[in-house]
Amino acid sequence: MSLVLAALVTLVSTTVFAMTVASSTFIRKGPVAWRLVLPMLAFAVLASPIGVQVALGLGRTVLPVALQT
Repeated sequence: MSLVLAALVTLVSTTVFAMTVASSTFIRKGPVAWRLVLPMLAFAVLASPIGVQVALGLGRTVLPVALQT
């Protein structure tokens, strides 16, 4: 495994763990507007494959330029 790939796996794993802990803490301690959350969650799950296809279609030269800040 390359060093870059290992770093990416570590980054994603850490992010997933941190977001899971933060989300569960917020749900337990704060009011959650489920009427708003559930439609947004459904849309995000359904639209994510479309986003992947768009990102794949942009190519390797367009996406880095589009993401520059």
